[in-house]
Amino acid sequence: MPTARDMDWPKGIDFAELNGERLARLQMLMKADGLGAMFLSNGANVRYATGAAKLLGNAASELIAYKALVPADGTPIVYSVPGNEIVPLREELGADRVRPFIPWFISPARERDLGRWIDQLKADMKTLGVSGEKLGMDSQVELSAEPAWGAARVTLVDGTATLRRAKLVKTPLEIKLIRHNAKQLDELFVDMVKEVHVGMSERELIARTAAMSFERGFEYPFFAVAAGKRSYPFDPGLPNPNRIRAGDFLIVDAGGYGMGGYFVDISRSFVVGKRPSARQRRVYKECLDVLNSMISAVKPGATTADVAERIPEYLVAEELKAGCPGHDVRAHAIGLTANDGMLVNKAYSPQRPERFEPNMYFAIECEVGEGEDGVRLEHDILVTKDGVEIIDAYPIETLQYL
Repeated sequence: MPTARDMDWPKGIDFAELNGERLARLQMLMKADGLGAMFLSNGANVRYATGAAKLLGNAASELIAYKALVPADGTPIVYSVPGNEIVPLREELGADRVRPFIPWFISPARERDLGRWIDQLKADMKTLGVSGEKLGMDSQVELSAEPAWGAARVTLVDGTATLRRAKLVKTPLEIKLIRHNAKQLDELFVDMVKEVHVGMSERELIARTAAMSFERGFEYPFFAVAAGKRSYPFDPGLPNPNRIRAGDFLIVDAGGYGMGGYFVDISRSFVVGKRPSARQRRVYKECLDVLNSMISAVKPGATTADVAERIPEYLVAEELKAGCPGHDVRAHAIGLTANDGMLVNKAYSPQRPERFEPNMYFAIECEVGEGEDGVRLEHDILVTKDGVEIIDAYPIETLQYL
């Protein structure tokens, strides 16, 4: 099995060019929003702007993630918290572009270290030529210290809206990398179904599939599996010893952070050990029809409310009766996180619609059930100039039995 790096370059993913694309888009929007610079604490945001990432980089907490000071023009400065590897980062980004971070928010001498940190960042803003300009933040931790920043004559603003707009619309190389990861996930499903058998536990299936994911270059896979009575309401929970019985529906919600940290996320449902019953076929078709109806509503200029209208009211009522939240998320923008900030659900979207634009990337899903027969189906889709493209290719139109 080739390594992630072996699979990377032959497919033409130049990460330096990718980093440049993302940084250029973010800086364009920073200028439009009047930001001289942004200080980033969230691991996924730092990776978006600089390419620097830790183990579990996109999901890393603020305590261990890299930080970055991003000017509206020029090259960012990256900060490494104690315990991170500064030497290789300096080799990659340049010694003059890497600094130690002062984690003031966990310091026993909080006020002193906050003052030291403010002095450091002010000096770096001067180096980047943005002294006195607005500084956007993506961290409520940093924004909570606004009085201290104000006293130091640094104007903080919430920069999350700027970041959100940047990340929602994908660049050409982001899309290329997403396609690569989706293909890896499709191939993973082909291998995974060969492993499924009656008597297998959900935990065992997750363990085998996770190993295949790492072999295919995934940084951090994600799997939620539910069989039989746990398939409706869908109850993934933690990996557990529940065993697959003959005739069970098996739901596999799979994906995670693939190569380059880009999230892929699809769901399929199968019947194991017996040919599907008439009810199972009917429930599957109902779920697929609703999913296809939602997808058909996605196009440039349409809104999240248009998609939410395609979710049948009876389905919401049935889910509430079955113990589901009923108004849960039906589509979520994905990228370097599992949720890039734009959602579709029945409760929220009609009141606060948002417009789709070309090159937005979403996971869109539906769940239908009756008795112990639960179906969950999910595609990854890319908004195009004319409508929508389904990125994943693993078969979905016909109910499979394994």
